[in-house]
Amino acid sequence: MPAATAALCQQPLGERLAVNTIADMRAILLGDWALCSGPGIFSHAQAGISINPNDRWAYTVWSGDQLTALTGLDNEGSIEYIDTSEANGRPTIQVNFVNDAGWTAITNPIISDQPRMMVIASDPAASTIYLPVGQTGAGVGADGGTGGAGGSGCGRRRHQPCRHHARGGGGAVPATPWRGSRGQQRRRYAGHPPWGLGSLLG
Repeated sequence: MPAATAALCQQPLGERLAVNTIADMRAILLGDWALCSGPGIFSHAQAGISINPNDRWAYTVWSGDQLTALTGLDNEGSIEYIDTSEANGRPTIQVNFVNDAGWTAITNPIISDQPRMMVIASDPAASTIYLPVGQTGAGVGADGGTGGAGGSGCGRRRHQPCRHHARGGGGAVPATPWRGSRGQQRRRYAGHPPWGLGSLLG
């Protein structure tokens, strides 16, 4: 991870951003996200994740100061957005990460507004925090500068093509706790913290 990005990861979380619709959540998640802390999606070795406009995601590795997408059944997949507001009694957008091997991670991402970060909370000791890298309007770039319309990279708002490593490159390893017989979907519920959001977002 570039030093400037690592420094940005140390920022305290800001106020929670209200995300009330699927369209809003999809727009916010679009782009590259560096893993700051926690186990990450599926507890899989990764530098971060990239989410493209076609509701596809992939693990990434650092290539210089850019995140580069990996390929392979364990390294990429699709995203499902579900509005669960009625069931929860408040605006809630569920985001399911489904890898191409058939496993699903069910999350309710919490978005810190300033600084912009994504929190996926499974428990207080193991919350995953991602930092947007180089996204238009996200506020930061890989070099720590302000993102803008000229930002470039995999899956960002200007829709540049992704760069890919071969499957398993960059030290990515299978996520053993998530393996099982093909055709099953083991669901781990994340993003439903039993504690107050103030403990996460101040």
